[in-house]
Amino acid sequence: METKGKGAGGSGTNKNGLPFEECVNDIQIENFTYKKQYEFVKFMRPFENKNFNSFFKPDGAYISNDFKNVYILECKFQNCSGSVDEKLLSSVMKLKLYKNKYPGINFFYAFVLSPWFKTQKKYNDWYKILKEQNIVFFYGKETGEIKLNISYDKSGQVKLKISPSYKTNNIDIKNWISK
Repeated sequence: METKGKGAGGSGTNKNGLPFEECVNDIQIENFTYKKQYEFVKFMRPFENKNFNSFFKPDGAYISNDFKNVYILECKFQNCSGSVDEKLLSSVMKLKLYKNKYPGINFFYAFVLSPWFKTQKKYNDWYKILKEQNIVFFYGKETGEIKLNISYDKSGQVKLKISPSYKTNNIDIKNWISK
């Protein structure tokens, strides 16, 4: 799927990225609360530095019940060359911004990447540098199952959305958070 010159993102991002993000939604970790996107922002509001304006809506975050540690999971789906890969490079900056926004809380950052990334040797240098900054990588994969979402538009017409289902190695993620 080429998006160059057409305003990358948009419906293609939601079509592929949103189903992929679901691969981290069902991981249960004792003594942690899971929040995503705006849920995270609202949940963390009591701990924020009010003088710091930046905020991010992570794809997923596990917050320890004592509010000492937060594990950010960013899911990135890509199946060809494009701009998603460049988002990996912003992780070190985002990690610092999270720490400034929520002082006194330890933040840890990981990516859950689509299978395409695993086959791309050109990112090996990136992975090495990011791992030196304690950025962690996990990989999702297709389950072979299909999800069907039925909804209705404003005129009452049925809308069907078919998307692949993804999963990740929940044990690896639990081990990273529980270390």
